[in-house]
Amino acid sequence: MPLQPSTPYPQAVHRLATAADALAPREVLNCLLLRDAIAKRYVDGELTDGREAQEILDADAALAELEPHLAKVEEIAAWRKRFSPSLSAWWWYPKAKGQNRLGRLFNILTLLLTVATLSFVTDLVRCFSFDGIDLRGALFVIAPALLATFSGGSVLSQSLQAHPTTLRRVTALIVTAVCFTAVAGIWFQRPMISRGYNDRGALAVQRGRLAEAEAALQRAVRLDPSNALAHSNLGSVYEDLLRPDLAKAHYQIALAAGQIHAANNLGRLFLLEDEPEQAISVLLRAWERTGDLDGKIRYDLLKNLGWARLEQQRFNEARDHLDAAVELLPDEAPAHCLLGRFYTAREQPDRALREWEGCLEVVPLLPEQDLWLGQAKAFLARHDEGGGQ
Repeated sequence: MPLQPSTPYPQAVHRLATAADALAPREVLNCLLLRDAIAKRYVDGELTDGREAQEILDADAALAELEPHLAKVEEIAAWRKRFSPSLSAWWWYPKAKGQNRLGRLFNILTLLLTVATLSFVTDLVRCFSFDGIDLRGALFVIAPALLATFSGGSVLSQSLQAHPTTLRRVTALIVTAVCFTAVAGIWFQRPMISRGYNDRGALAVQRGRLAEAEAALQRAVRLDPSNALAHSNLGSVYEDLLRPDLAKAHYQIALAAGQIHAANNLGRLFLLEDEPEQAISVLLRAWERTGDLDGKIRYDLLKNLGWARLEQQRFNEARDHLDAAVELLPDEAPAHCLLGRFYTAREQPDRALREWEGCLEVVPLLPEQDLWLGQAKAFLARHDEGGGQ
């Protein structure tokens, strides 16, 4: 609808509209100042005429259509510095064609990066939390949290500005991207941090600090659920804490990831619970993966397989596994203890005597080893008394 100018501001807009491709800076400045005067009249309650108000609204719409042309008037930026108009004075902040679309794109990207940053921080807090957060975890959590807060603050500050400039939007996007990169960098370093917590847990076990070890290993498996060694070590800690169900759960995870040592411990727990079939299933699956593993792990697997077969009364298979274990590491006592049980059950006292004597070298660190040592001493005591077997 063509303008019907009757007051100075609509007339000034009309003049600009008729010369849109060649705007005179003086005419532009006059128009902007006239619009300032109208804003002041409205604030002071002097703008009460409905017809005049409608003309102003029509003029505003026409001026908004001229924004791409006004944005080319370089003097406007200098005038803003001189007059310091408020951000609500939209007529002082004309945008070039496509600038609004680009600004929205910057805002969307900034928001998406902020949300991603906060999600990473939330997950890091979950990973490091176990009865509170230790000092090391606090450093890994507080720094990302501060970055996320700073990033979120940049987005909020943009949303509070009525007319943020492209430079401010780009700056906010860059700041948010830097924060996101820093937090994501920490998040993707979780496997390395997990290994560090596993080492701390293993050291705490050596020092007998089981509560400290549990906390460190819990953080290790939360940071990297695929850390098989940490699961295996945590299973051992739960064994020491007399929580076999939790121990088995972590041993099973470690075994699924290929941790053979966990298979030995899991099989042993099944044997202690009088479940030799379950133990055999675990141990045989682990035996297929032994490959070139060191002798002690192979020895433990053979010893536990022999123990399981002995519980099943499959005596020939039990003897074969135990003999193989003794041949592998002759000085290790547990296999001798089990062979002592085997020959005792088979009523071969001479062979049982030799194996029970070898069993006396066992260091009873585990409940079954203490039991076997007691059986060895009882057999040898009867033998010394001439009772035989």
